Amino acid sequence: MAVKDDYQDFKNALNDLKINSKPLINFLTILAEEKIHNAPQIVRAIEERILETKGDYVLPVLYVLDSIVKNLRSTTYIQLFENKLPVIFASAFNKVDERTRLAMFKLRQTWPQYFSGGTLHNLDTRTHYIDPAWPITARVPDPSPSTPTIHINPDFIQRVCRI
Repeated sequence: MAVKDDYQDFKNALNDLKINSKPLINFLTILAEEKIHNAPQIVRAIEERILETKGDYVLPVLYVLDSIVKNLRSTTYIQLFENKLPVIFASAFNKVDERTRLAMFKLRQTWPQYFSGGTLHNLDTRTHYIDPAWPITARVPDPSPSTPTIHINPDFIQRVCRI
């Protein structure tokens, strides 16, 4: 099947997801597994749905993202979602009610073993900006320690030794 067809089929299936339907979420997860060769288009369809949909439909789509990440454990999907996760999550958070925000917080707390600390810190920071009650639980990743090095020109040492 063509890339465009996979994208459109997945997008159409996402459009049918209006409530937290475990069978449909499982179906979409299986479909994502079958279409892993077109993972960028699947991820794009999910991101677009989250950005375009009304607040009432955001959480089920986040559950699809979550299901793909946790059940497929594919580094391909994880890396693709990680690219825009902070922006997508904050956009979703901005259009939902308090009850849904609590569900999103609970969902977010399950992600440290799947997404990098830097991504989650960015997500927490963006969400905290929208709602100061959102805790920033992800730590800022430590910059990799670098060993200082000094380069000494051997000619300089020879000149100093001659003096």
